[in-house]
Amino acid sequence: MCIRDSTYIDQAAHHCDGHVDKYMGDCAMILFGVPEPDSHHMVNAIYCALLIHRLIERVNRERSANGEQAVNFRIGVNAGAMLAGNMGSRSRMEFTVLGDTVNTASRLASVSDAGEIITTEHVARDPEIAHQFVTTEIDPVFLKGKQSPVAIYRIDAGSEELETKVQRDIGNILSTVE
Repeated sequence: MCIRDSTYIDQAAHHCDGHVDKYMGDCAMILFGVPEPDSHHMVNAIYCALLIHRLIERVNRERSANGEQAVNFRIGVNAGAMLAGNMGSRSRMEFTVLGDTVNTASRLASVSDAGEIITTEHVARDPEIAHQFVTTEIDPVFLKGKQSPVAIYRIDAGSEELETKVQRDIGNILSTVE
């Protein structure tokens, strides 16, 4: 990922009331609902994932036209209890999150295909999510650290209203970054 692509991710996260906790190689961990509580953190997280997905689709069209390599993202979204706070040592302290919820999100990203947004049943069946996003249940998967298969869903699209908002937000982000 080049610096400009990182800026797109940061702008999308900020736009959705999230923040990039860290970049790890080609991965970005984006947090919602911490450190400031957000009663709509699940909707904001899924919307951000969809925004990033659609934004990168547009960026990849430009890359293709310029003979550049496409950038592909695999996105995993989860919600639940986690330990959040300043962690580390005197020489290196940072705010981050830990726990099964965080690990599950990371592992969902690792089992998704390029361009997919994968989430848990808990998130997909939340009334706010179910009302605003089109989801498809896919085959359960075994994830590291889990005793039994995890029911997962793919986020396919937002409502018509959200998809219109996504396109408007992409225009705003592209005009800010370029």
